[in-house]
Amino acid sequence: MIYTIEADNNITTFASPKEAKAAMSEYEQFASAKDLAKLAGNWPANRLAEIWNSLPGVKPVKKFTDRITGANRVWGALRSQLPEVAATDTAETADTAPQAAPVEPKKEKASRHRPRAARKRPQAAPRARARES
Repeated sequence: MIYTIEADNNITTFASPKEAKAAMSEYEQFASAKDLAKLAGNWPANRLAEIWNSLPGVKPVKKFTDRITGANRVWGALRSQLPEVAATDTAETADTAPQAAPVEPKKEKASRHRPRAARKRPQAAPRARARES
């Protein structure tokens, strides 16, 4: 897949570079997060944030910490919007930043103490005082 981006941040997807060249006149093209980061090096600092904020279903941002982070996030959002990604396309995503493996929640440790409800001792009935007469 080849993505093209125009000066007004309109992004279009094409099956091949030939299709992109035939369909558009002034554009920049990229096929990976690495390519997008390279293009972003020549853009104004806020352009990646503008692109990100124009994508459907994303939480708007004011800026990214750096261009690589912005490029990786935009790339990930673009890839997630594809209807289906073929198994052969997974090699293209290999140059994106590595993702952390999912972490399983920690198991609760067994306590040596009884639960609070079990800790309460039953209160004895109040003692009757002997009255002095």
